[in-house]
Amino acid sequence: RRTGKRLLGVAAFYVVAGVLVSRTDLFQRVFDRFSTVAEELRYQYWENSLYIVRETFPFGTGFGSFERVYRTVEPLGQVSPLSVNHAHNDVLELLLEGGLPALVLMLIGVVVLIAALRSGWRAARERQDRAILVAGGAAILLILLFSLVDYPLRMAAIAGLFGASLGLIAAVGRAEPSRVSHAAPGMIDQPRRWSSRWFPGGIAVLIGIVASGDAFGRFLTLRGQGAAATTVAPWSASAWSALANGEQLAGHLAASRAAAARALAIVPIDAQAVRAHGFADLVLDRPERGSSLLQAAAALGWRDTLLQLWLAERAQEVGSAPIAAERIDALLRRGQLPDALMPQMRATYMAPGGVAAVVVRLADRPSWRQGFFNAISQDAARSVPRTLDFLARLRAAGVPVTPAETMLIRWRLADLGDVAGARRIWQASGGRGLIADGGFEAVPAPLPSGIIPYAWGAPRVPGIRVTPADRGADGTGHAVQIIS
Repeated sequence: RRTGKRLLGVAAFYVVAGVLVSRTDLFQRVFDRFSTVAEELRYQYWENSLYIVRETFPFGTGFGSFERVYRTVEPLGQVSPLSVNHAHNDVLELLLEGGLPALVLMLIGVVVLIAALRSGWRAARERQDRAILVAGGAAILLILLFSLVDYPLRMAAIAGLFGASLGLIAAVGRAEPSRVSHAAPGMIDQPRRWSSRWFPGGIAVLIGIVASGDAFGRFLTLRGQGAAATTVAPWSASAWSALANGEQLAGHLAASRAAAARALAIVPIDAQAVRAHGFADLVLDRPERGSSLLQAAAALGWRDTLLQLWLAERAQEVGSAPIAAERIDALLRRGQLPDALMPQMRATYMAPGGVAAVVVRLADRPSWRQGFFNAISQDAARSVPRTLDFLARLRAAGVPVTPAETMLIRWRLADLGDVAGARRIWQASGGRGLIADGGFEAVPAPLPSGIIPYAWGAPRVPGIRVTPADRGADGTGHAVQIIS
């Protein structure tokens, strides 16, 4: 009875504590992170990762290769400023990288864990031992469950807890009724004991040195110190790739090519290293090989900024509007150089075949869509038929424009005095109702806010400010002057 009351009291305490903790800001931030990723991104990561597994099973892609391999299959529509460095499912990521051997090892690990729990429960002689087993098993179970939707074991603190829980379970399972041997250890056993202690310790120290070197190398790489990173972690392809990138930006192309070659010897699919090597070949002495390398690097994803810029410029030179629009789209989705790239997208739109190419890029409503309509507003106002064809193609693709998106285009047409053209653009973008009411008295309800249809209000266009400067000499409001 006392035990039952204690358990009930402990359970009630944890319920109350859980409710209180769930109301804190820290808990809400953590919970929001999981819910946001689950709703918007996690299923995309899993789908793309499963595709890689199907293509590479049973061999896998190699441990530590997830980020680079994922970029080769990442759809352009899913590219964003966020970089995908893990699958948000450790089991899936291990299967992707390790293939069938990793799957077998994971299954063996589960069997060994269950056997250790069972053995420990049988060997336990005290309540404390069973409590240790329950606590350790619960901790491991929770971590493994979270590993199905995130990567907790890749965080040092949680990995330490996981290892400690395994150690506690193993210690209880190996406990014997008589924990102290009565026999004195012989001299013959001493060398074997010392070797059995030092060997795993030496392996652990070696792993720790490599892990520390990797971590410090990544830190130096992020600080732009590629040379120092290669000294600390000479086995790191990322360090050599960062050094190659830095040397290229500094104009030292020979040094850049040498560093890129070292990176590619370690990881042949490092996009940054392929690009650095290709650029050096292109400029120094082997232009054909350099061009081939840069074109081949296009298959390694959308994430290397300099590579995408080169591919876009090359596509524009040969008149390939679809490829140019695709590569500029990849950069804009990542928020790279929007002021420089939007004019390039505008030039692609104006080129032969550019309308169809841009329609494809706008089909999934990228974040730069409104900015593009603003960028082409002047061109669109000067060529209403071309603009109407553009809007019709977007509507046929299932992504029709809205009056808000064409607002600046109609403003430009108003400046040109082309009210008829503004009316056609208004209707093509889904506008309904009167195009203008000079006296603001024809309808009792307020007209839509914006420029054509006219209304008392500033259009909500980024970077635009409108001020009604003249409300009419007699105060009737029949005359309006707009100043931008």
